[in-house]
Amino acid sequence: MKEINLIDFQKKKLFGLYRHVKLFRFVVIIFNLGLILTMLIFFGLFLSSSKRFKDNELKISNLKTEIGKQAKKESYLVTIDNRLKKIDDIFKARVSQTDFLARIKELFVEGYSFSFLEIKSQKTLRISGTCADKQCLSLIYSKAEELKERKVFSEFVFDEVSRNLDRPFEVGISLKYK
Repeated sequence: MKEINLIDFQKKKLFGLYRHVKLFRFVVIIFNLGLILTMLIFFGLFLSSSKRFKDNELKISNLKTEIGKQAKKESYLVTIDNRLKKIDDIFKARVSQTDFLARIKELFVEGYSFSFLEIKSQKTLRISGTCADKQCLSLIYSKAEELKERKVFSEFVFDEVSRNLDRPFEVGISLKYK
């Protein structure tokens, strides 16, 4: 049996076209809604990131201020550290005078009369005195050799030994302390 078609062919085409237009309109609306939703998401992300960016800029400026304060403190500390190192170097270079004088005291033997002490530098000095006789001279010499062996002095020089007839021996000794 054949269907009865009361709608003519042209109208059928028009209804098909109308359906396609409706479908196209629906697709365009859905596409626009998707586009608007995507734009809203990106706009929300943009606002969130710009807020974070401003917060980070504020934190960065605070940190720069704190770094400036710390840099001042660090420069003071470096200056103090350098000064302390220089002081430490001075103390390391200095010889304990009490130890130094105690070592020199070991040189004094019976018959030796000490008269003069000249400290030329931190570790160099010269002593002068008189010895009553040759035995005193030999005792000083043996003490000097003993101290040299113990490595108390790095250098020990009799730079003056003299005598005027009946007078005692004049003795000048230069020492270099280790």
